[in-house]
This record gives sequence, C-alpha cells and structure tokens, in this order.
Amino acid sequence: MDNPANGNYDHDVAGIGRVDASNLHDDSQGTGIVRILNPSSLTDNKFLLWGHNNGVAQAIELTDVPSPVQARFNRVWRASEVDLSNSAVDVGSIDVRFNLTGLGTIVTSDLRLLVDTDNDGVFSDETPISGASSLGGNVYQFSAVTAIANGLRFTIGTINTTQTPLPIELLYFNASNVNNSYVQLDWKTASELNNDYFTIERSKDGFDWMDVRTIKGAGNSSAILSYQLQDKAPFNGTSYYKLKQTDFDGHYSYSDIKSVDFNATKNEPIGNISKSNFKRNHG
Repeated sequence: MDNPANGNYDHDVAGIGRVDASNLHDDSQGTGIVRILNPSSLTDNKFLLWGHNNGVAQAIELTDVPSPVQARFNRVWRASEVDLSNSAVDVGSIDVRFNLTGLGTIVTSDLRLLVDTDNDGVFSDETPISGASSLGGNVYQFSAVTAIANGLRFTIGTINTTQTPLPIELLYFNASNVNNSYVQLDWKTASELNNDYFTIERSKDGFDWMDVRTIKGAGNSSAILSYQLQDKAPFNGTSYYKLKQTDFDGHYSYSDIKSVDFNATKNEPIGNISKSNFKRNHG
C-alpha cells in the first residue's frame, strides 16, 4: 500500500507475521502510534502490515465521518494482510491500540475506530466501532477487531469534540528582539479546528498579563498556517509573552511562555515550560 496508486501509506510502517512456529512476530508498533497485537489466527505464511499517509494525527476531519462521530483523524492507516505470494489472508481478530499522548482530555467512551470496509475511500458510509478501553499511559485499545482486512483503511474519531477534541497542536510560538526596535512574534499551526481568534498577551513579571492584540483565526483548516505580529511597545528590560487561542464556543488554550530582553536577544521558555502544544482550558 506504499505506492502512489494506493495512496503512499508508507509512514511509520510496522507489521506482524509468521513464517513458522520458530519464526513469528505477533506484537508490533514500530515508530508510530498504532500497535497491533494478539492475532487469533496467525498461522504459517500470514502477515499483516500497516502504514499511514502522513496526515495530521488530530481530529480535524469534520465532513467525512459517520454519525454519531463528530470528527476524525486526518491521518489514515492502510493494511496489507497477505501471504508470501501476495494473496489475501486472514490473521484473525486483533487488538488495535492507539497512543494518544499530547491530545488533551479524552473520555474513553467517546472514541470510535473507523474502518473503510467497502474500500471506497470514504468513512462517512461506515459503522463506527465502539468499546475502546483505557490501558493507562494515554493508550487506548479496541479489542478483538475483525473489520481490518487486506487493503482496507482505518483511523480513529470522537463522538464528542467538546469532551474529547483530540485537539490541534501549535507547531511553535517564538518571540525575538529585532535590533532593539520591536519584538517579533511568530507562530505556526499544523491545523485548526473551530479556531475563532488568537490573543497575544504580555507581562512584565510573568504573573500579571495584558492583551497586546487579537488576530482572527482560520476557523477550520488542515493546512499549515503561519502568523506574525510586531510588538512595538515592549517593556524596558524583560517582557514575557504567551499566545491564547480561543474557540468559537469560548474554550481557550495557552502556549508556552516566552521571554525577551529588550536590551539583548533572548528567546527561551520560562523554567520547565518547554512543550509547544496548547494547554487546554475552559473559559
């Protein structure tokens, strides 16, 4: 499934399989977030491999979803379940795990596994698979799955984007001194879901904050978008900056805090605040 005709599902490829009783591998994850294990019928000369299309691993797809799913991952995986002669086989039921670290609050019962069972490239005409269980460590499992077969696509979605948004990430937020003339603020998003606007906030001490400016967001977008703003009135000495992102429903998120010395360039997180994803809050 890794050639252009099949959609280039050649990212984070992993697989299970069996040559004989002495040569088998029945639990694999590789470098990706999907782990498949516990095949019920992994006999000789059966192999199951999977890879994804490098889509955004967040629930930003809002249209190609079956009811009651409200959003699904833009990233899609595709399976190759064949023998050594490339004929379709069946390794039986499997357990499918997703590591959803960094995707905010998750209500396990909101998760749905989506499989394109008729292989038409569309998920909206499918029946979502429920019954996910939380294994801890941000890992969620769908047990004894039989729907995934040779050539079929699969992904994960949520039936409640308020409780379980599987949210977007901020690729970066930077603040820098430009020739002691102004502070340049730059940020980039991988995607946006229900994003109403951004607010740049500034502080002299890192505790009391004031709004510098508000910039309109893109609403919904699966493209990488870049933003920038110049603050021409920073504090004398050190200024602290953070980026607030507000959804249409009033929910908001904060980025890391950046500090800028207006006498010498300085652009680093405060203390141990170093991740570049939004911290979800409710306003």
